[in-house]
Amino acid sequence: MKQVCETSKRDQFLMKLIFDFEGIQSNLMNRVIVPSLDVCLNELLLEKQHLTQIVMEQQKFTSKQA
Repeated sequence: MKQVCETSKRDQFLMKLIFDFEGIQSNLMNRVIVPSLDVCLNELLLEKQHLTQIVMEQQKFTSKQA
């Protein structure tokens, strides 16, 4: 019963993510072992850092070409 509740909480959280996180959302939801909300949040923060780094590098590249 506890695992069902944890899975439900996790799924509710993940389903509310914006499109940018679709890949990590799918990965987290399809794992055999249900990750905790803390694990999900940590992985989402890492993904956000990665996406931010990509945007910053693109902006730097674009500004050099201008």
